Amino acid sequence: TLGVITELTLRLFGRPECTHSAMCSFNDLEAATLSVTEALQYGLCLNRIELADSVQMQAINQFSNVDLPEKPTLFLELTGSEAAVPYDLDVLENIVKSNNAVRFDKAQTAVDAIRDLAGAYPDSQAIADSLTEAESSLEAAQNSLEEAQASLQELIDNPIDPEALENARTAAETAALARTAAEQGLVAAQEALTQADVDAAASDAADQAGIAETAAEEAQAAADLASDDDAEAAQGFADNADIDAVAAREAANDAQAIADAFVDPVDLTEVVASAKADAEAAAARVAETLPTPEPGEGEQILSDAELETLRIDYENNTLDIFLYLCPSF
Repeated sequence: TLGVITELTLRLFGRPECTHSAMCSFNDLEAATLSVTEALQYGLCLNRIELADSVQMQAINQFSNVDLPEKPTLFLELTGSEAAVPYDLDVLENIVKSNNAVRFDKAQTAVDAIRDLAGAYPDSQAIADSLTEAESSLEAAQNSLEEAQASLQELIDNPIDPEALENARTAAETAALARTAAEQGLVAAQEALTQADVDAAASDAADQAGIAETAAEEAQAAADLASDDDAEAAQGFADNADIDAVAAREAANDAQAIADAFVDPVDLTEVVASAKADAEAAAARVAETLPTPEPGEGEQILSDAELETLRIDYENNTLDIFLYLCPSF
């Protein structure tokens, strides 16, 4: 019969949001057809239904070198929304199992679905070409995903901060200023005249040392985040900050040592009076040990040597007490 088409009306459908396929085998054709009838009655989103009997399944196994059950088998495709298709697939599974299906397999991807069709239609070149293209696309997508995951992991393991160099520079400058302040605190401690002043100077030096050490840590952290181009310069700033932090801490320790050993100077008038009293007491003790002859007119009670002994004892006692009370002189 010869026919001439003069007019065509095409109906276009959009690509489905989600596609899943399934393959289920039965012991007989009746159970397979009953399952299809019930699935349609349930209103499942079936887009394609293919039935192969046991003879066709045997041919498919031989041609495609697969090991599918050589029983009546349904090849089904479900399409629809992301929420509807998985739900309908579960309903379909319950239907076929209620009809004593011996096998039910779900295809989770489009490639799996095309493989199922290729198995059902081994002589279809179009389906074979589609399978080849789909597998190639899937492999390319998997490679791209692996590369993206590797790049992400690299960023996680070795993050890069574009401002790392400037942050390292700023931290190094802070450490240098803190070192200078700590060393000034040491000088102040050396020149302090009271315990309160020397303690304050040591405390200030310790605070500045802490600032320097924190800045050194920040500089090193920034250097660790620097790009390859900035890494060397950033590490240089970090090393300088560390040197300044060590020097600041040494200055603070020296200032604290001065504060710990410091003794306030006392009133020298009191020192001299106390020393004089101690010396006179010592002279009196010496005199008590000497004989006491009756002096004649013009005679000395003590000889010149004894007087010299008393003078030296007086001077030594005075000096010893003064040095005890004023050890910093």
